[in-house]
Amino acid sequence: MRRLLQLARIHHFRSYLGAASLPFQSFNVQTSKDPMNLRLVFWNCGVAPPRARQGAATTTVHAAASVVHAALKTGADAVALCEVDGNTVDQIEEELGKGFRAVSMTKPVGRSRWDLAIFYRSQRLRHRQPVPVYGRDQGSHIRAAQRMELTDRSTNTNVMLYLLHWRSRPAQRSHDHREKAAQLLKERVRKDLRENRRVVVMGDFNDEPFDRSVSKTLSTSRDPHRVMRHPDSMLYNPTWWLAAPSPTEPWEPFGTHRYSYGATSNCYALDQALTSAHYLDQRTRAAPLARTLHFSSLGLPTPGTLDHLPLELTLP
Repeated sequence: MRRLLQLARIHHFRSYLGAASLPFQSFNVQTSKDPMNLRLVFWNCGVAPPRARQGAATTTVHAAASVVHAALKTGADAVALCEVDGNTVDQIEEELGKGFRAVSMTKPVGRSRWDLAIFYRSQRLRHRQPVPVYGRDQGSHIRAAQRMELTDRSTNTNVMLYLLHWRSRPAQRSHDHREKAAQLLKERVRKDLRENRRVVVMGDFNDEPFDRSVSKTLSTSRDPHRVMRHPDSMLYNPTWWLAAPSPTEPWEPFGTHRYSYGATSNCYALDQALTSAHYLDQRTRAAPLARTLHFSSLGLPTPGTLDHLPLELTLP
C-alpha cells in the first residue's frame, strides 16, 4: 500500500510538471504567424490633470510633445498619455506634424472628464473610435478605461487596447473607487478574452501589481505558466519587476512614480501594462517586456517637476 501511495504521488507530481510545461498551442488561443512586434508607451505627463486648479500642471505642452516625438522617433509605434485635455492633444498633434494620428479621449463625464489620448504612426497602425468603459457607484462616475481597436496595417492583426487613469490615492474613497473600476474593466476584458481577442491594458492604475484591484480583481499574474493555463480569464503582468529595487543596486530609484511622502516607500510601480496570453509562447520563450523610459535615453532633459516616468511595452 505504501508503495502504491508513493507511485501515485510521483504520477501526480509528474502530471503537474507536464501541465505547467504544456506548449502554447495546447490552449484554445490562436497565435498569429506574423507577430505584431509593437512598441507601445504610456505616460502620465501631468499637463492637464482633471479638476486641477490653475498652475497645477507639472509639464508644459511643448515638453510633453517633445517626449512624445522623441519616443516615436526612437521606435515606439504609439504613445498614450493621461492628464491631458483637448487643447493639449491638438497642440501635440500639431507639433508632431505629418505621419502621425492623434485620438483624443477627453470628454466630460459626471463632474469630471476623461484625460486620455494616444498618438500613433499612421503608416503602421489604424484605429476604431474608442468606447468608454464606465459605471456609477453611490452617485460617483467610475471611469474604468477607454477601449479601442488598433490594427497593424502590415499583418491586419487586431488588438483591443484599454487605456486608463484611475483615481489617485489621496482622493476620497479612492481604494473603493479603484476596486469598482477594476470590476468594470474585468467584465469587459473577459468578454474579449472569451472571444479570443488580443488584449493589452496600459495606464496609471494608482495601485501596484500586488494590490487587490490589479492582482485579484483583474485576475493578473506575473507567472506566464498560470496565465497560459487560464487564457480566457487571466492577464499577464510584465511590470512586476519594476515594483522592487535592483538586488545589486538597492539605493537606486525604481518603479514608475516618485512620491516623497509615501507610507512605505518613495518609489511605486503605479503605471502598468497587462496583456492576454496571445503574447506568451513557452517554446520560443517569447513574452511581453515592460520597462521605464528615462528622458536621458530619449535625448531630453527631465521636463518640469515630473513624478512619473514613461512606461514602454514591447509585444513579441
